Amino acid sequence: MKILAVDPALSTSGFAVLEFDEKNKKIYLREAGLVKTTSKNSLPDRLRKIYEKFKEIIDKYKPEILLLEKFYTHLRHPLTVAMLSKAKGILMLLASQNNIEVLELSTTHVKKALTGKGNAKKYQIKRMVEFFLKKKISSQHISDALALALAYLNMKKCFVG
Repeated sequence: MKILAVDPALSTSGFAVLEFDEKNKKIYLREAGLVKTTSKNSLPDRLRKIYEKFKEIIDKYKPEILLLEKFYTHLRHPLTVAMLSKAKGILMLLASQNNIEVLELSTTHVKKALTGKGNAKKYQIKRMVEFFLKKKISSQHISDALALALAYLNMKKCFVG
C-alpha cells in the first residue's frame, strides 16, 4: 500500500510518501519533503505550483491513498482556513483525477494514535515519528505529514513500530 500524506498549506506544505509492505509488516519511507511557494507570486501561480509539484509526486509514486489533516475553522482566523482550503482543494482535485482515495484525519486523532494523548504537543509528535521511523526529521511540516501516515497505519491495525 502506497500512501501520500500531506500537511497542506499555501506557503509550505510538508509531504511524505510511505509504502507499507503488508506481507512483512514493514514501513518504507520513499520520499519526504516540502513544497514551497512565495507570497510574491499571485494566488493562481502559487496554486499552479502546488498542483504541478504534487502531480509530479503522484505520477512518480502512484499512491493509493491521500491523507490530509482535517481543518477546523477558528473564528479568529477565518482567512487562514480559507487559504489552507485552497491548497487542500488542489490536492483533492489531483486525487480525484488519479482515482486516489482521500482520507482526512483530525489532529486529535493523529496525536492520540501516536502518543495516546489527544492533546500532545507538536514536539512530542515529532519525537514519536522519529522514534517509529528511526530517523531524524528536519521539518515540522514533514513531521506532521509523517504523523498522518503513521496514525492511519495505526488505525488500520497494520502498524508494528
